[in-house]
Amino acid sequence: TQDLDANTLSFYAKDSLGLIQEKDIKKIIKLSAKIQDTARLSLHNSAESMLQLMLIYHPFKKQIGIKKYLETPSIYILLEGEFILEFYNESKELTNSIHFSNDKTKIATVPTGQYYKMIILSNNLLLLEIRLGPFNRNKQIYLT
Repeated sequence: TQDLDANTLSFYAKDSLGLIQEKDIKKIIKLSAKIQDTARLSLHNSAESMLQLMLIYHPFKKQIGIKKYLETPSIYILLEGEFILEFYNESKELTNSIHFSNDKTKIATVPTGQYYKMIILSNNLLLLEIRLGPFNRNKQIYLT
């Protein structure tokens, strides 16, 4: 089922098992290439689910703005590619960074309320993103 409220092409899992098979990864990569933008397969079946687990594919290098989540940490698990998470304070000053790649970091947690930005370094980035639900866009704050 397509998530029509998402900012990028996104689909919900068909069942409650939340399986990711090789064919699912190939499908999300193919869809992403077709639209030339990010695509996501959510292993949960609604925005109301208490655990939000998303397989995300970025087909090109891009930066995702500085943001924080007010009520949940975020966990990132690298499957393929390379990216950097940069951490910021309220004054937009860089305080730390984590470099994700096959020979460096593969998993990291962003604490609740921490401003951060993702910088994608590779042309193909496949990752899992995990958060507590339910999802509430009003609890996602961008630093402008």
